[in-house]
Amino acid sequence: MRPLRIRYAGANFQDLIEMTDAEMKTIFAYTILVDFATDVSTNRQGTVAIGNPGGWTSIGAFVDKYRTEAVNSPVAANATGANSTATTTLYQNLVTGTVSITNRAVGLSGTDIYEFTDAQYNTDIMDLFITDYVAQNQVGQYQIKSSGAPAGGTWTSRGTFTDTTDSVSGGTTTTYTLWQKTALASPPSSTDNRPLKYVTGGLQEMTDAEIKQSTMLFRNRIINTATKGMWKLQNAAPGTGTWVQMGDTIQDSIQQNVQVFTNGGWYWNITTAIITTTAADGVATTGTYKLWLRTV
Repeated sequence: MRPLRIRYAGANFQDLIEMTDAEMKTIFAYTILVDFATDVSTNRQGTVAIGNPGGWTSIGAFVDKYRTEAVNSPVAANATGANSTATTTLYQNLVTGTVSITNRAVGLSGTDIYEFTDAQYNTDIMDLFITDYVAQNQVGQYQIKSSGAPAGGTWTSRGTFTDTTDSVSGGTTTTYTLWQKTALASPPSSTDNRPLKYVTGGLQEMTDAEIKQSTMLFRNRIINTATKGMWKLQNAAPGTGTWVQMGDTIQDSIQQNVQVFTNGGWYWNITTAIITTTAADGVATTGTYKLWLRTV
């Protein structure tokens, strides 16, 4: 079943026609996805945040390990040198939200026109929109970058975290930003292919506000299927499903610790060199982290 739209002859009404997939992906999908991406209320089901706004689910954490001893000072009787950690956890809201739709898209069944049910919205509309979302043809996706916003469209910062090599001698700090795409470079026209709703005595094109009433169905569809549209922060892609890396690889780095002979004995010395964290260096870690989006 497909939503109905008006087919125009120039600026004049011609007839009613069912929307194609391509037409559904214009203003109908874009309005819902922009609402999904730009709503910054506490709940915002399906979206991702740095830190837990409350009741959200952890999707992975970046552990930043760093030295707590001064660079170029011998570290006696300590083969690894003292270090500490700072953890940044990403969360996705996976709590189903409440749907409240007073203006529903209409479709055609035989010769009858009727309003879409929630189930029909999910299978005939939202699944198509989610597929377009994970294919990165729409807005709402995230990327992690260490320098500037990603290319293409408008991206909004959803927070930052850092990788620090040491906390005593200044060290080197790399700042990573969680970006979310909130607008396309070339958005569809506001008059493109609007779905119709039922009004007393006839049909009428839906406004943006009326289209947005179904955004929660889009959010819940991601949550309840637990497949396309899910996010993870970890070293490698999860073993179930198909995942694509979004943005830069996050690298945990630390000041190097080397063995030197000084003052008649061997010592471990924190140097100015920066290395990636490894178990051999006495600081066990995965070393690298990536943000993953599930596409299948």
